[in-house]
Amino acid sequence: MSERGDRTTSTAADGTDKPDRSTPWLPTARVGLVVPAASSDRVVSAASSDRVVLDAGSDRVVPTASPVRVAVILGSTRIGRFGPTVADWFAGRMRRRRDVDLDSIDLAAAGLPDQLTDEDEPLPAAVRELGERLAAADAFVVVTPEYNRSFPAAVKNAIDWFDTEWAAKPVTIVSYGRDTDGSQAAAQLRQVFGELNAVPIRRIVPIAKVWQRFAADGSWPRRDAELDESVNSAVDQLLWWARALRAARARAPFVL
Repeated sequence: MSERGDRTTSTAADGTDKPDRSTPWLPTARVGLVVPAASSDRVVSAASSDRVVLDAGSDRVVPTASPVRVAVILGSTRIGRFGPTVADWFAGRMRRRRDVDLDSIDLAAAGLPDQLTDEDEPLPAAVRELGERLAAADAFVVVTPEYNRSFPAAVKNAIDWFDTEWAAKPVTIVSYGRDTDGSQAAAQLRQVFGELNAVPIRRIVPIAKVWQRFAADGSWPRRDAELDESVNSAVDQLLWWARALRAARARAPFVL
């Protein structure tokens, strides 16, 4: 249950939050799928820009084939941080994919307040701005160090400011450490995102001994077949879930 609103996931009594199995799946960029009308409960759906109309009587359809919008979130905000090196490298790997529309978010520059507002108070401008970027994303990558067997406070603060923006979207984690691979930070993040109805995927990218991975020419990281495989499998799985959940949110909007 989220602190902001104390909402729990429920199923509409009339079943409208369930897929309409009578409607066929047509995975093409030229047609969409008709979906049932949403219930009166609060829902999360795909962006209207991803939709096309199947026929004159349809006003809701499944998203068509389009690039997956991935937000890469850099979680470290400390002075002298190593995080930008890791985040820039991973973003570069993501940009090799033609099916990805990337948004790089640096929490050190986001300007989020460290004190949450009450629910009847207006949101600060920085929160509204970041919220729009998160809401537009189909998937998230959190790049985080491990501090004291956990993740930085700035990451938790950013997560807690939002709710529906995370829901029904996949998340993977790129974790790193001076000695450890950040797996304990990643494990805790998976629990937190699960509570917010996000979908933490199985594949993550843990990176140990980051300071020892520079190549002779100063580039980072040096060639590592195991790390390459970790990145490729995580990205492939993230994009698969992003497309599946984007289609699901349009066909049967997720009820919070």
